Amino acid sequence: MAYDTREEMLRALEAILFASGYPVKFDVIADVLGIDGETARELARELSDSCEGRGTELCFVGDACQLCSRAEYEEAVRAALGIRRGTKLSPALMEVLSIVAYRQPVTKAYIEQVRGVDCSYSITALLDRSMIENVGHLDLPGRPALYGTTSDFLRVFGISSLDELPPIELFDAVGGQNVGAVGGSQTAEEASAETGDADGSTDNAAVSAENGNADGGVDNAAVSAENDNEDNNMADKAASTEPGDADSGTKDEAAHAELDPGDGAADDGAED
Repeated sequence: MAYDTREEMLRALEAILFASGYPVKFDVIADVLGIDGETARELARELSDSCEGRGTELCFVGDACQLCSRAEYEEAVRAALGIRRGTKLSPALMEVLSIVAYRQPVTKAYIEQVRGVDCSYSITALLDRSMIENVGHLDLPGRPALYGTTSDFLRVFGISSLDELPPIELFDAVGGQNVGAVGGSQTAEEASAETGDADGSTDNAAVSAENGNADGGVDNAAVSAENDNEDNNMADKAASTEPGDADSGTKDEAAHAELDPGDGAADDGAED
């Protein structure tokens, strides 16, 4: 369907977005209006400028756009339409969502490796809320699912693309923990840190081994000392026994010698 003037195209675009209630891709707009994708984006930017000072605004959500009410009129809209405020995302859901947003596409195993706990419930909850979606499968045994963020994620957080996410260094500046494991690809510093941890474990093991050897050395020395003491005691006993035996032997010889002369004298008397 072709429109003759640019003003007619703008009005047609506004009508499409007003009636849709959800983001409409620029490719669809281009096909409907008979224009190319770049022209459709230009028309959307013009419509966004014309919304200044009004109760609605044009939001860009990735490769789509949506006509929305302004945030400052949220309470009036909720009260008029009876819309209940949705529950906030829990800290656990926010952690999982952050990992997916900064490292997508990711597997469930990777998310659990970063968090150190089972994340089945959190992933299911985010899937139900259309914050994340299955974007494919990893080419590994079992073909684990890969997860990424959705257009609803961009819309809820008020950004048009993932490039508008806060830089990960910002979280480091405000004291974030384990942020390096979440944002971007692994850096050389992180790899070095992991190696350092491994070296630390090795050093601890080495110290433990040295302590073990030292303890073993002390024990061996104690045993050796005890053996030496026993040997010395035995030697002393042997030395003490030998003189006694020698004295006993001498006394026996003396007694025998004393008996021999007597015996000889007796023999001589018998002969006489």
